Amino acid sequence: MKPDDLISAVKDPDAWRLQSSAMRRSAEALWDKFSETVLVTMGAGVTDDALFDVSLQYMQTSKLLYGLALETAFKALIVASSPQDIDLLVSMDGTDKLNDVEVRSLGVPSSKGHDLVALAEKAGIFGPAFDCILVDARGKDAFRKICRHLSEMVVWRGRYPAPMRSFDPIELDPTIPTVVIGHYMRDCPMLDAMGVEGSHTLARS
Repeated sequence: MKPDDLISAVKDPDAWRLQSSAMRRSAEALWDKFSETVLVTMGAGVTDDALFDVSLQYMQTSKLLYGLALETAFKALIVASSPQDIDLLVSMDGTDKLNDVEVRSLGVPSSKGHDLVALAEKAGIFGPAFDCILVDARGKDAFRKICRHLSEMVVWRGRYPAPMRSFDPIELDPTIPTVVIGHYMRDCPMLDAMGVEGSHTLARS
């Protein structure tokens, strides 16, 4: 991408939101495939460990894409509300010709670029603007924990067989009911509230 085009795209919240929608729909397709495959393995008492393993792979990749969809949607909000926090490294020659542009950070330090909790905080997700989705402290806490889990999916668990360095793994809190996890992940009213379209949006159109 040429430098001018990169600057325009990075500053365009609609472009970030469109990319988030694409990843959300892909995540939904894989989640549906995961559900379908699990039903096959459980149907009529059939036990197929290999097929069950494949279903878990669908789920892992689906969660990777949900995490990326959330990350990109948070960045859309940050771009719209805090464009001054887009840190660009620009290289120009003596004629003021733009030669190169690098996005150094977007709203949060580069080391936090895949940290969904940090991005959500910066985007105002836990503030009053989204109280209609996260209606109480328990809902906010559950969503934070899901964001931490999906951050790990984005950083390594959904992409690599091992992380690039050792650390204590982040697991979903077993005290969070499965229906809550599905509500905030598969159905994800938060993505709806941020204007990120999913397959259900296409079905209504």
